[in-house]
Amino acid sequence: MVIETLISRTRSLSISSQPPSLAESFTSSSSTTSSSEREPTFLPDEVVLQIIAYLPDSRDRREWRLAQTTLHAACLVSWQWYNVAISRLYNRPFLYGNNFEKFVKTICPSLNAHVRKSDLAGLVHELNMSALVHQGSKSTTARLLGRTKAQLHSYVAPQANFGINCLAALSKCTALRDLDLSLVSEAMTYKELSNTLRNLKHLHTLAWPRSAGKFSTPETLVRMEWPPKLANLRLSGDLYALMWNDVNPQDGRPTNLPPGLTNLTIQHCALDLHSVKLLLTLAGPQLKQLSITDMTRFPSRQPSALDEILELCPDLESLAISHTYLSDGFALDESPAILSYTLTHPLRRLKILDVGADGFDDRIGASDLEIWFTDGAFPFMEMIEVHCCPGYYPGDEERKDWIMAETLLKANAEKMGRETEGVSVDLFKAF
Repeated sequence: MVIETLISRTRSLSISSQPPSLAESFTSSSSTTSSSEREPTFLPDEVVLQIIAYLPDSRDRREWRLAQTTLHAACLVSWQWYNVAISRLYNRPFLYGNNFEKFVKTICPSLNAHVRKSDLAGLVHELNMSALVHQGSKSTTARLLGRTKAQLHSYVAPQANFGINCLAALSKCTALRDLDLSLVSEAMTYKELSNTLRNLKHLHTLAWPRSAGKFSTPETLVRMEWPPKLANLRLSGDLYALMWNDVNPQDGRPTNLPPGLTNLTIQHCALDLHSVKLLLTLAGPQLKQLSITDMTRFPSRQPSALDEILELCPDLESLAISHTYLSDGFALDESPAILSYTLTHPLRRLKILDVGADGFDDRIGASDLEIWFTDGAFPFMEMIEVHCCPGYYPGDEERKDWIMAETLLKANAEKMGRETEGVSVDLFKAF
């Protein structure tokens, strides 16, 4: 509100920057005001930049949309404000059903780029089309990618309007660092995906398309040409082509995974427990961050499914995992005493999801954490997040146990000579 008020006031002060006819109109209609109010006040560009900098650059959709509305208002104040705010407005445009057609007409004023170009296309650095359902078409998506390819750093593909014909345009977006294809519903072959990714030399983060390689078989011999800088990989959907061709090749070839892979997310996919363990055995030694949730083919009554995950990932610093995949054997033996590898493991952040989903007694609980930190397990641990499933929240006695676990965790941090600020065990209730 403060910024919007400032913009509205500045609009009246900067009227001299508008076309003369507008200024004359304003002057004639304001003849009753004092001369000091009619005289325009010039603000240096540095001041305008400072005002625009106060707008939040949030990932929250509500704040993002509000910031875009304010930036649009700033562009209408004067040519000076327009020149300052326009790059911020188009840097990360907020796209939804009602404004998408206007955005397309602005970025693509003609079907052919050589007929009529838009200077605003080069200002687009992040293009998020995830909120679009049936707006536009696959050809429109391809055209947008073609016009914004020079400076496009981040792209989130829509569900319905991204097809095989968009891959050629996507492969020319060579400045891309973040690519999210997880919503794409149209199936694409493994070879088509590989041919696209090999051109994205600067790609750092990739969200795997859920239907990639849907028509592949174990006899389809295609190797993925991974971008050399790929470090963050999010896997979902149909992953059998990935397993057949690169993780566990059927023709005896060596495993082919991104050499710089450090962050791995596996969720909403149909891989069984054996396949996931095989993937972790091969990729685990290089991982720093790992997330495994919502696996539809994991055994529902095997609480120790991934107890050995820290042995497979000896350098892991952050782990997010469903409560149903771990038992108290995650860090304890049958005594119970802590396992030896936990005394030196570098794990710093642990997020436990879906707590209370199945009611088994041998899952990780607050009492297990008390044993961990009393006996010196996980000496580098800084934060534990416990996310309860809907309809469940610990009672008073159990919450006291979690508070005690936090006290012991902070005591361990002090013993290691680390600051205790930010060291915590937090409970989150699902709504």
